[in-house]
Amino acid sequence: MGWTLLCSLCLFVLLEQSLQYFGPESCNIDEYMSAGRCCKMCPAGYYVMNSCAKPHTHGVCGRCEPGTYTAHPNGLQSCRPCSTCQPDQEMVRDCSSVTDRKCECKQGYFSEDAGFSEFCTPCDKCPHENGVLQKCNATSNTVCTVAHSESSDWLSPSPLVVVIPILIMVLFYGETNIKCPTAQQ
Repeated sequence: MGWTLLCSLCLFVLLEQSLQYFGPESCNIDEYMSAGRCCKMCPAGYYVMNSCAKPHTHGVCGRCEPGTYTAHPNGLQSCRPCSTCQPDQEMVRDCSSVTDRKCECKQGYFSEDAGFSEFCTPCDKCPHENGVLQKCNATSNTVCTVAHSESSDWLSPSPLVVVIPILIMVLFYGETNIKCPTAQQ
């Protein structure tokens, strides 16, 4: 009876260990699943050349070639290619083995969505009579001042200039068309 209990216990331990190696929920946060085994991730700047032979160990990691990168520990089979800047962009940070290339809009262009600078739009130019309140930059368009000159003041009438003629017309036309009731006796 003791021998059967010992064999059952050993079988239980072996099954528990095999479930640990084959179930994705059993891999640690710093591991990835490969061929039913949890392997330790390669560090940022590296990729997996060969997965681990034994569970919970490192495989063979290869360094990212120039023009490629991995920004985080990973189980990737290859490094990611670095982004390229568009003609209307300029590079603000070059690609390294652990960071992607960062581009932003060139002078004279801006991106309407700061998070996605790959779509650059030409900056607006203020009309001659308007000044520049804010210059265009990589993340915002030009802001122009509103033109205000004495010669254009007559084009924007005050409320009284509009209301007084209307009142005069109502009073003038109103008197000729209004018939007062006569008092009945």
